[in-house]
Amino acid sequence: MGAAEAGLMAVTNTSGPDQGAVLHHGNPVAEQRAMVQGRAVVDRGHHQVVTFTGPDRLVLLHALTSQAFEGLTVGTPTTALVLSPQGHVESGLEGVDDGETFWAITAVSYTHLTLPTTPYV
Repeated sequence: MGAAEAGLMAVTNTSGPDQGAVLHHGNPVAEQRAMVQGRAVVDRGHHQVVTFTGPDRLVLLHALTSQAFEGLTVGTPTTALVLSPQGHVESGLEGVDDGETFWAITAVSYTHLTLPTTPYV
C-alpha cells in the first residue's frame, strides 16, 4: 500500500534547492525503517541525472572527482565529490557504470558545462 492509499499527507520542503521535494509522508521514523528494510524508495526526481560515455569516461571522472574511478567494476555503485581545478569540493554525486555509460545522480545541475570531445589525458 502506498502513502496515498494509506491516507498519509506528503510533507514537502518549502525552501532551498530541494524545494517541493517530499520530506516524508507523516511518519518519518516508520518510513526510514521501511527504507532500511528495502520496503520503500526515495523520490529523487528533483535531482539531476548526468551521463558520461566513451572509453575514457572513468579516466575523466577520476581526474574531476575525489574517487578512484579507474578500475571501477561494472555495476558497483559509488559516491564521489566533484572538485574544482583548485581541488575545492563543488558538489557530490552518486552513480554506477554499466560498462558503456556512467550514470550519475546529483543535486547540482551540470547543464552549463561543455566537456571536451577529444580524449582526456
